[in-house]
Amino acid sequence: MTAPGEILPPDERVGLLSPSEHRIAEAAARGERNREIARAQFVTIKTVEFHLGNIYRKLGIRSRAELAAILDVVPDAAS
Repeated sequence: MTAPGEILPPDERVGLLSPSEHRIAEAAARGERNREIARAQFVTIKTVEFHLGNIYRKLGIRSRAELAAILDVVPDAAS
């Protein structure tokens, strides 16, 4: 348990993600585009964008590169 305002380590912050957010985060970290993620998850692109906003806020990040680093995912070279 942390005090209010205290920043959690990255591995604990990842635990704050819902299962849907985690699936979308993994896909985004691999370098998949929002359209590809939406198609694979059977959701709209707007839903992917909404989840990514929540993911970035919960993890305290601003880019997919930071997301890949926190999730320890190597982006696909083809993306």
